[in-house]
Amino acid sequence: MSTTSDRSHAADAQHSRSFLLLVYANAFITGAVVMGFEMLGSRYLNPFFGSGIYTWAALISTVLAALTAGYFFGGWMADRNPKPSGLGWLIVAGSAYLAFIPLFADGMLDLLSAILGGLADQREFERWGSIAGAMLLLFVPLALLGVYSPYAIRLTLRATARSGTVAGRIYGISTLGSIFGTLFTTFYLIPAMGSRHITYLLSAIGVAAGLSFLAARPGRTAPALAALLIAGAALGVPGAAQAEPPARLELAQASPNAKEAAERLIAYLRKNGAEVRHGAIEDAGRGFRIKDLSVTTRDARQGATLTAAALEAASFEEAAAEGLVLTAAVFTDLALTGNDKGSAKAARLAAERFAWSAAGRIALAGLAARDLEVAPRAGEQVRIATFETALFRLDPAQGGALERLAVRGITSKSSTESGSVGSIEVESIVVDLPRRAAVKGFAVRDIVADTSEGTVRIALMELRAFESVNLLDRNPADLRVFEFAVRGIEAPLDTGKDPAFARDMKELGYTSLKMSAELSYRYDEANKIFDLGKLELDVADMGALALSLRIGGVTPDEIKKAMEPPAPPPGQARPPQNNGAAAMGLLARINLLAADLSYRDKSILARVVKREAQRKQTDEASIRAQYRALLTGLRDEQPDPLVKEVFDAVIAFIDNPGELVVEVRPPAPLNLLAIGALAASNPAQLRSVLGIKITAKKP
Repeated sequence: MSTTSDRSHAADAQHSRSFLLLVYANAFITGAVVMGFEMLGSRYLNPFFGSGIYTWAALISTVLAALTAGYFFGGWMADRNPKPSGLGWLIVAGSAYLAFIPLFADGMLDLLSAILGGLADQREFERWGSIAGAMLLLFVPLALLGVYSPYAIRLTLRATARSGTVAGRIYGISTLGSIFGTLFTTFYLIPAMGSRHITYLLSAIGVAAGLSFLAARPGRTAPALAALLIAGAALGVPGAAQAEPPARLELAQASPNAKEAAERLIAYLRKNGAEVRHGAIEDAGRGFRIKDLSVTTRDARQGATLTAAALEAASFEEAAAEGLVLTAAVFTDLALTGNDKGSAKAARLAAERFAWSAAGRIALAGLAARDLEVAPRAGEQVRIATFETALFRLDPAQGGALERLAVRGITSKSSTESGSVGSIEVESIVVDLPRRAAVKGFAVRDIVADTSEGTVRIALMELRAFESVNLLDRNPADLRVFEFAVRGIEAPLDTGKDPAFARDMKELGYTSLKMSAELSYRYDEANKIFDLGKLELDVADMGALALSLRIGGVTPDEIKKAMEPPAPPPGQARPPQNNGAAAMGLLARINLLAADLSYRDKSILARVVKREAQRKQTDEASIRAQYRALLTGLRDEQPDPLVKEVFDAVIAFIDNPGELVVEVRPPAPLNLLAIGALAASNPAQLRSVLGIKITAKKP
C-alpha cells in the first residue's frame, strides 16, 4: 500500500534529473545576477549621489521592492501559464534589459540630478536622488528576474506533500546564488573591469539562463549541443591540457632520443600534479610513441582522466615562456572522463604544435580531429564528424585568437529529443586586452532540433563582423561594427503549447512561423557618424518591419567625456554633483542626419479582414469600410497636419496593403536638443524642419 510520501516521490520522479538540475542551476544564476547588479548599482549611483548610507538604503529597498513585485507577478503568471518557455521569456526580458542600462544610465541620472538640483539641503538631494535613481535603474529588470522562484516552484512541484521541500530547496539555492553574486561581483569583477562590461556580462549570463528554458520540458531536457569538445574539459587543468593536443600532420625531425623525450614529458605532467600511467615507450622513427597512456588530474572540481591507445609526437620541449611544447602530436582512440561523469571520445586527435604554460597560456596550431563523441550526461550524446582549426591562442592576461575554425556534421541525441547542426565556421576571432575585440565570418548553418513540440529549423545564424575597442571602458560608443543575421527560422505554431494562440493563427491560415532577421551597425570614424544601416524583422506570409538611423556630430571620446563625472575640487574626496550640463551639451551636439521606418505587408492584413468578415458574416469590403470610417473620424479630430498625414497614409494602406514608409530627411543636420524643444513648443513645424515624409506604397 502506497503512502502519501511514496506518491509524492513518484510524482516528483516525472521530472528528469536534467530538468531539475536546470531549475536549480538557474535558481543559483538568477540569484547571483540580481545581487551582482545590486552591488554594481552603487557604481552607477555613486558619482551622482555619493556612496553613503542613503544610497545603500535606496539600493537595498529598491531590490526588495522589485523582488516583492516579481514574486507576486511570478506566482500569478505561473498559475496562469505554467510552462518553462514562459519563465524563459521573462528571464530573457529582464536580463536583456540590463544590457541597455549602460546606454542611458548616465544621461538619465544627469537629468535627474538637474531636476533635483533645486533642493537646498544636500541630504535631501542624496536621499531622493538615490531612491529615484535606484528605482529607474533597477526596478524593472530585477522585478522580471524576481519571478523566477515562485514560477520555478510551480514548474517543479508535482505533489503537495513535498511542497515545502521543493520551495525551500529553490529559495535556498537562489539565496546561495545571491551570496555568490554579491561576493564575486564586489571582490573580483568590480576591481577587474568597468561597470559597463560587468553589466553586459550579467546580462549575457541571465539571457543564457532564460534561453535554456525555451527548449526545456519538465519530463526531459533539450539535447546538450554544447559539444565544446575535449578542449573545454581538458584545457582547464595542467594534466588534461597536455592530453588534449591534436592535428594535421607535417612531421618534424625525429627526436634523437625518443625514450628520453617521452620520459621528460611524463615527468613534466607529474610535476604539475597529474597521476600518469603508461605502457611501452617506443621509438616511432620520427619521434616517440607512448602506448596505453592514462593521465589523471587531482583537481576535485575540474579533474579529469584521459586515456589513449597511443600518443605519438615528433618532439617535446619545456620552454621558458611557453611551458610544455609538443610538435606533430597525434592521439589515437582518445577518451576523456570528467569528475562530473561527462565523457568525450575521439578516434584521432592531432596538432602540428601545442604549447601550454602554468600561467594559463595555450597555443594550438593545425588542430584536427575526427569521429568525436561527447556524452555530457547519461542518456545524451553529441557526435562531430570533423573538427579543424588553423590557430587557437589564449592568454588570460592579453587575450587570444582563433583562425579558420570548421566544425562539421554535428548531431545530438537524448532519450526523447534529437538535433543537428550542419557546420560551425569561423574566419577569425581576435581579443587584444584591453584594446580591441573583433570577430569576422562566424556562421552556424543548417540547425535542426526535433522536439516533442515539433521540428525547429534555422538555415543560418551569422555574425558577419564585430568590433569593439577599449574593452575595459564604460563608453557604449566604443562598439564600432556589428553585423548579424538569422535566416530561415521555421517553427511549428500548432503544437498545442498554447491552444488559443494556435487556434487564432490557424484561422488566419498559419501553421508554422517562418522568419529572418538582420542587424547592421557601423561607426564611421572619418565623418563621425553612427550608422544603424538596417534593423529588419521579416516574417514570411505576414510582413516585414525595418528601421534605419544615422546620427553624427560627436566622437566616442566626446560621449565618454560627457558621461564621466566632473573632477573633484582640490581638497575634496568626492566630486560635486553633476548638474546635467554635460549631458545637455552632448544632446546639443548630436545631429539627426536621417531615419527610415517601414512596414511591408505580405498578407496579414488581408487575412485579418477575411477572418473578421467570416466572424461577422459579412463581406470583406464592409469590414474595410468600417476600419476606414473609424480612422477617418479620428483623423478629423486631429489639429496637427502631421498627425493627419499619418492617418491618411494608414487609410490608404488599409485600402491597398503594400508598404507603409516614414522617411526623415532634415534639410540640414538638426541636434537632438533642438528637436526636443521644437516638439514641445511647436510640433506643427516638425514635418518641414525634419523633412518628414509618410507614404503608403502600393504593392
